[in-house]
Amino acid sequence: MEHKPPGESDYNSSSFRKWLDILQQESWQLELIISGFSLYALFTSFTPISLEIKRAVAFENNVKVYFMTFLLAAVFILILNLTAHVILRGLWIGAIGLRYVSGEIDYDELKYTTRVKGFLEKKVGPYDRFIAQLEKYCSVIFASAFLTVFYILAVFMVFASLYLSSFLVTAFDPGPIRTIVQVIVVLILGVGALLTFIDFVTLGGLKKKRILFMIYYPYYRLFSILTLSFVYRPIVYNLLDHRFGRRLAMTLIPTYIVVILLTSVNTVNSNYVPFNFEDTFLRLELFGTVASPLNYEDELGDDKFARFLSIPSKTITTDYLEVFIPFGEPIEESVYKAYPDMIPENDQRGIMTSVIRFEERTLQEKRDMTEKYLQAISELYRFRIDSVEYKGEFVIAQNSKEQAGFETILSIDDLPSGLHLLELFHVSEEKENTIALVPFWSL
Repeated sequence: MEHKPPGESDYNSSSFRKWLDILQQESWQLELIISGFSLYALFTSFTPISLEIKRAVAFENNVKVYFMTFLLAAVFILILNLTAHVILRGLWIGAIGLRYVSGEIDYDELKYTTRVKGFLEKKVGPYDRFIAQLEKYCSVIFASAFLTVFYILAVFMVFASLYLSSFLVTAFDPGPIRTIVQVIVVLILGVGALLTFIDFVTLGGLKKKRILFMIYYPYYRLFSILTLSFVYRPIVYNLLDHRFGRRLAMTLIPTYIVVILLTSVNTVNSNYVPFNFEDTFLRLELFGTVASPLNYEDELGDDKFARFLSIPSKTITTDYLEVFIPFGEPIEESVYKAYPDMIPENDQRGIMTSVIRFEERTLQEKRDMTEKYLQAISELYRFRIDSVEYKGEFVIAQNSKEQAGFETILSIDDLPSGLHLLELFHVSEEKENTIALVPFWSL
């Protein structure tokens, strides 16, 4: 007789149930193996992913920022859950080993008072119950670790759908058609996302009332596809069908919030010296008395990128100064605002694929427009060194971190030795706006 492995067709058979019981009893070994290898891979990937997010932010690659942020969140959640699982599973193994040595807890041997003994027997209870509770916590935490990753994926999928839908809406010309499409998108995706979130935080509350579920049902079917919940839904319902699973689900989000707050705590030792030179909230680029490593090419290293302006070093030994301005979308928007004739008829900015490319302009047209573009940049973005104004002649270039931007060389042969201040400012019809102040020494 040919042996047939357990499958979907015979899940009700006694042999299949016996096979599952055996796997259930031995699953702790697989859990530890998976947790150990996963933690090693996760810890080694955390730093590279964080670096890629910084790189994507510096390059203004919003799609990559979005994708890498999901990866970082998933890695963080898995590290948190699997670390807790390994610790508890280790405690469980230790508890079983101790049981082999000393068996059950003998409260009489402790010779405590009758009141203390009664309290311990009630609160601590039998030793085997403690082992059973540890086993329950370990199994549920291990299952919820990967389930939480799917929850994070669901959130990112919903926001991605909202972004793509808003991107597609812009394809319509402004008018009643675009307004109608926007209203439809809000009703379908916006309301659906809100109802799905309410159903999630209430542990299926919208499914418990017939009228509410009739309203929610179309969104439930749609978002089960958008969030991929049809993949992991049996695990969710199996987790929520008993009190312990519901209690764990209710504590997951508050626990993650507390952990994120704790890991973001820093020690500030001075009211004047910044503790983090990359913190955008501090606006260090406008101080003029802070030599941020983000402004010097030789100090960028592997994990830093130029933000507003960079020069080769703090100390300049030549009679010229190389200046690099990283490209940013606000720069191009300022050009279009000042020179509306620069706006192309076919705006190619946005999401694109390298597989299919269309180019409507000739090479000569691209050259002419690029020259006009650089002339506009030189008119709008200027420099001062110690209150003396300089006008740069820009070319499009890359810095040492492969950031695209605009590069120029300023002649400083008349500067005396000592400390100087380089200012980058934007000229508009309304006012001059200082963008960055970079101190340097001329030797």
